[in-house]
Amino acid sequence: MRNKQRLEKAIKNAQEVIVILEVQIAGYGFLNAPPHLQIQLEEKRKDVARLESLLLTEESKSAIGKRKWALLIVSIISIVAFSSFIIVILITLPEKRTVYMMVDASDKMTTTLPQIRPRINLTTMSIPDGVDVGFAVFGGGFGTGGNCKDVSQLVPPSPKQDGIPLISKAVDSLIDLKPTGFGNLQYAATYALAQLAGRQGLQQILIITSSIDIRCGIPDRSEIENAASQKGISKLEIRVIAVGSVTEQEELILGKFTNNEYYILGSASELSSTIENVLKYPDFYYEHQRSTIKA
Repeated sequence: MRNKQRLEKAIKNAQEVIVILEVQIAGYGFLNAPPHLQIQLEEKRKDVARLESLLLTEESKSAIGKRKWALLIVSIISIVAFSSFIIVILITLPEKRTVYMMVDASDKMTTTLPQIRPRINLTTMSIPDGVDVGFAVFGGGFGTGGNCKDVSQLVPPSPKQDGIPLISKAVDSLIDLKPTGFGNLQYAATYALAQLAGRQGLQQILIITSSIDIRCGIPDRSEIENAASQKGISKLEIRVIAVGSVTEQEELILGKFTNNEYYILGSASELSSTIENVLKYPDFYYEHQRSTIKA
């Protein structure tokens, strides 16, 4: 901008000199004018032509610069808009999550298991997109590890459209099962971690039981956290739904084992809605609805 102003001023000054020289030459007559005046006039005209050429170049540069800035601004706006679009997509996409359900079939579930079995009636519509599901039973004589390591996976972690029909069949197969053995929460959770190893997103272990069985020892959350870290699981939640009454000591154990994310249901009739809400609204449900679930 300053170069343009200097050039315009120089052109104006040169043109004023040209006017003065032309007047002087006209006074003599062109043929009788002193040679030095004619030479000065010719040089000034050349100066004006040169300066006008420089001015034209400067204006072209300025126009190109403005176009570049305009293109740059458009590019920045496009990048920001695209980035915002990507951010919106990432925000609105559901987080990848695996829900690994485990049902206690130990001898402490003799009365409760027949009540809860028909209420584990999941449908693909009840589970959000992006959620994989798995299903296992602990206790019941399914496993081969003895009473304290009696766990059997009936449905491996799978996309919901594949896993739900398999879980329904697995639940139906429990109709003739006679609860037996111990219900070891610690080993059940450890077993689940092995099935969830390396999976992305939030890993949720949802255990359905009744009273807390400590015949194999008291569950230790710190050991579970260490095992999860070794399995490459960075986001882990353990939820326990206890159907029936539990003692004060059992509730303390549940609180430590689940980081106070447990549910005590007064009866099995509440189980279906509890499972569905846990699956649909994990964070909201866990943080805000716990008091309405506990009997």
